[in-house]
Amino acid sequence: MAILDSSFNPPTKAHKQLLLSTLSTLDVSFDHVLLLFSTKNADKALEGATVEDRVDMMIASAQHVFDTHPEVPPITVALTHHAKFADKAKAIRQHVHGEPLLYFILGYDTLIRLFDGKYYLPLAVERALTPFFETSRVVCANREGFPDDDVQQFWTSAQVQPFKDKIYHIQLNAIDASISSTKAREAKGNMDALSAIVDDAVLDIVLSRQLPTIAPPSRSGTGEQGFPQSVPNPTYHPPPAYGSETNQRHSGIAIDNAMEGAVVNQRIFLVDGRVTSLPPQIPARIHVSQKGFPTVAWPVYAGIFKCLVHLEPGPNTITFTV
Repeated sequence: MAILDSSFNPPTKAHKQLLLSTLSTLDVSFDHVLLLFSTKNADKALEGATVEDRVDMMIASAQHVFDTHPEVPPITVALTHHAKFADKAKAIRQHVHGEPLLYFILGYDTLIRLFDGKYYLPLAVERALTPFFETSRVVCANREGFPDDDVQQFWTSAQVQPFKDKIYHIQLNAIDASISSTKAREAKGNMDALSAIVDDAVLDIVLSRQLPTIAPPSRSGTGEQGFPQSVPNPTYHPPPAYGSETNQRHSGIAIDNAMEGAVVNQRIFLVDGRVTSLPPQIPARIHVSQKGFPTVAWPVYAGIFKCLVHLEPGPNTITFTV
């Protein structure tokens, strides 16, 4: 399993290239891809786009990859509250079949934080990371802005040496290596710059929702900051149609954005639903079951829940239970 772990604030073309380069460069037959966003950061609070907006942008980005690269294995969008990679790996293993080797795809700046001893005190880095590297690997890409001497010193450091054979290097071109979510947020209305950093599907969401992630574009000739009067919602055009069926008629569960037997033109779908069989003040979890996938539990807040499902070509039977 290939796991692209990022804040996705917003998803950029560099994220896409990180994933595609990993799939094409490593001599590994990946059968699944996970786009993973941690709602808890080890260093700072969540800023910028909301969790829901990031999930929607991640879904749009995944859909774009499907549309343009049909050879890519199925992609799942996932959230975690874990900040440390060892905890993320452990949580992922609780929701997958078998014992797959997990390949975490990271930028160089994130790799530095992985080996930062302050996150593991009082344990030494080697002792803390040994269990992680027993079942996981790291794929690292170059990143603009790091002096060659500092990079060389990092790779030869005592913390990294015990695990050097379990870290794979991929080389991004200079343009992709220079792209970052920070640059996207700093683009400040320069539409040419934004289009070079994020794919159109992501940009459509940013503009249509007026997200704080990226500053709005300037109106031509006025110097004013503002959004276009009318920006269409992002559209998806997968080649096949994907059907879905739910058991909502008998479960006390209502799905608000898809009827039973509906045709959904997305492979990854964000379900909006309500639990009608319990008072809203009672905490609960919704369990989502699909053939070929492990059952996943999602929290219910005030009787409302959101969950992600992966749709295969043809009819899909999805079971929701409380």
